[in-house]
Amino acid sequence: MRGALSSIRPWPAVAVAAAIVALLLGWNIVLQTSDDTGGEQVTTLAVTGTPDAPGVSGRVVYVPDEDTAVVRLNNLPPLDPGDAYQLWVIRDNVPQSAGLFEQTGPTQAVQVAEGLSDADALAVTAQPRTSRMVPEGPILVQAPLSG
Repeated sequence: MRGALSSIRPWPAVAVAAAIVALLLGWNIVLQTSDDTGGEQVTTLAVTGTPDAPGVSGRVVYVPDEDTAVVRLNNLPPLDPGDAYQLWVIRDNVPQSAGLFEQTGPTQAVQVAEGLSDADALAVTAQPRTSRMVPEGPILVQAPLSG
């Protein structure tokens, strides 16, 4: 019996649960900030891919008062085995990991970034899933957060 239980891999269920949590958080942010009563400032940025990923499109919903952004991308290029899409927060030209994207479809992904009050931009790379300290792949998307 123990052998049968040890062969069950919970990672697909964990990935689905994380994607649902990220989507609900993004939806909650949009709902909280979309009232017409002069609530928090919300900036929606349309993003497109760099020359390394010209087909990528998407948007960033940035809530400066919450130091939070939801990044949703479409038409992402296929990943190599073992790779993942990684979100980076750029401050003074120094990237800091904001985590791996959760894929919401074969070419779609979403990620939430927090603590953005002094960030200059967000960037996305495709790189080895195990490497999370520095960008290793080409920048696929870059979105400025400040003027």
